Amino acid sequence: MIKLRNCLIALVLILALSGCNKDVFYSAVSGRLIDNDTENGIAGVNVYAYTSEEERDSAFNSWKSGTIFSDNSCKFRATTDNNGNFSISKIIWTTNKPAWSEDYDSSSVYLIFFSEEYGLIKEGPIAVISSSSNQSAVTLRLERMEASSTLTLNFRDVTSAGQSKNVGDAINFTYSYSNGYRTITRDASTNTGTYTINVSYPKGKSAEVKIENISSPLDVWSPSASSYAFTVDKSSVVDYVDMKREKFSLENGIYGSITVEKDKYPNLSDASVSVNIGGVDYIVGVTGVEYVGPEAAPTYARATYSGLASGVYIDATYTGDALDEQSFSITAKDSGGNDLAIGTLKLSAASSSLECNLK
Repeated sequence: MIKLRNCLIALVLILALSGCNKDVFYSAVSGRLIDNDTENGIAGVNVYAYTSEEERDSAFNSWKSGTIFSDNSCKFRATTDNNGNFSISKIIWTTNKPAWSEDYDSSSVYLIFFSEEYGLIKEGPIAVISSSSNQSAVTLRLERMEASSTLTLNFRDVTSAGQSKNVGDAINFTYSYSNGYRTITRDASTNTGTYTINVSYPKGKSAEVKIENISSPLDVWSPSASSYAFTVDKSSVVDYVDMKREKFSLENGIYGSITVEKDKYPNLSDASVSVNIGGVDYIVGVTGVEYVGPEAAPTYARATYSGLASGVYIDATYTGDALDEQSFSITAKDSGGNDLAIGTLKLSAASSSLECNLK
């Protein structure tokens, strides 16, 4: 009797131990995600694969709307390529009851897809067979959950004497907005006074775009306000940032002609032209002297000059909000310091001409 009982115990142990042995199987799953409206593949979607529906649903239900979904505990992950395709080459599971002895088995895979543009989606079960690639097992159409718009900014010159035009110099700034998941901040610049921002936000809502840190190299321009906020709620929005001129650039400098009567023209060939700006004297020599009238006795002489005060910046002045016109006296002198001719250059927002002719 004791011997029989020992045999039965041994048999039970053998059966119990054999039931603990699990076979390991693996397969693959792949597919393509397509935009429901455009029929184009969707790039950059994160794909998570689970062998347990409960585990997948637990991860899915933990997500809070308006947050980025991520599950680092998921062992099987991929991201769609530029054509919307994804592939997870090896999904592993174990079982002690294979469908086809210990050689083959079937299982189910449960999927989660996430992107900021399309939100969080779950799919499955997807049937897979061990050692099978299951190519194109999933083809799924996704509905975009966000709207996209363009905000065209015009950095408007409010000191252009009634003219409607944009700033033609470099403007640097920062823009920021929330796409419903996170705040996007970018540094930007324009040399034309126009800049287009592509904005995304949840459908049925709007985005507030903030423009801050507005500056201009050498402080040529300043914004009328320290920051601006624009509401974007349709496919295309045009708005304005008002800029005030703080400095004028003489760029390539002042140029013009000098005309003197016959009693002075012998001294014109070695003359110079000068202008005082901000307490600093700028001087250039004359070129191209020509005599007008009879060859033996010319009635007057003419010379030219250019590049006077080239690259100099002039502070803009205002009376209230109106930009003041500024005048500069330009003088031609001979080598002995005697005045030969004089002229006045007037600068305003409406006139950018730097030509000044002296007589």
